[in-house]
Amino acid sequence: MREHGVKPLSSVSLLLVQSPVFFVLYRLFRYLDHPAMTVLIPWVPYLTVADPFHVVLIVAGVLMALGTFVTYSQTHVGNAQIMSAIVGCTVTMIVLWGAPIAVALYYTTSGVWGILERFIYKKLFVPRKIVTSV
Repeated sequence: MREHGVKPLSSVSLLLVQSPVFFVLYRLFRYLDHPAMTVLIPWVPYLTVADPFHVVLIVAGVLMALGTFVTYSQTHVGNAQIMSAIVGCTVTMIVLWGAPIAVALYYTTSGVWGILERFIYKKLFVPRKIVTSV
């Protein structure tokens, strides 16, 4: 994997960087005395409970996987990138399985913003390869 420029821990690096925020949000919403109501997710009455249908954490995992395919460079999708997406999605869903839905919403919005950031950066600032035929 190293000869192709793939870093083995790149799929979980975002989770490691965001782990302090995760721990703070997890403790805040797990031990909050006042139930914070939500209208964002209709099947969950409070932000302090876990998602009973696991929809939000699955969306967060899928967004984490999709984020590995939106890169800053003009590269093709390889087996290592697919494996990185699977590992990132799996780790995200395992971490968020019993967490309050507020934490899963944080990771979902973080995934959306991360994909948008990389996509816009790639479109605006990364030069495209020009193919000329002879």
